Amino acid sequence: MGFIFQSHNLIPFLTARQNVLFPLSLVGIKGEAAEARVRELLEYMEISERADYLPALLFGGEQQRVAIARALANNPRLILADEPTASLDTGRGKRVMELLKKIAKENQSAVIVVTHDVRMIEGFDSVYHLKDGRLNHDH
Repeated sequence: MGFIFQSHNLIPFLTARQNVLFPLSLVGIKGEAAEARVRELLEYMEISERADYLPALLFGGEQQRVAIARALANNPRLILADEPTASLDTGRGKRVMELLKKIAKENQSAVIVVTHDVRMIEGFDSVYHLKDGRLNHDH
């Protein structure tokens, strides 16, 4: 399971690279395989040039991109994302949502996203709207 938090929740004493490497080490993926996966994700998220920075030295959008890379590191079967694009510009936000859809399709994973930005929901299989305490499903 991968979590993408709105508030990043990066480990403050680990670099961006180490934050993404951490979940891989928890499931026993180490060495060059782990490093290659980290490089791939950081490059895709356009943050590889800041891989050796601690979270406090990254801008909010950069921290969010590291958090997303970390959540995707071990190819989770379920991804829960709370406002994953809140601190990103529209272009990067759309790339993140495209990545989530791509991963869901390729890995046959489920992706559950909570967002207030309706521009980010195009192309998802199901969309639910919560308004005034009522849940409505788009068909």
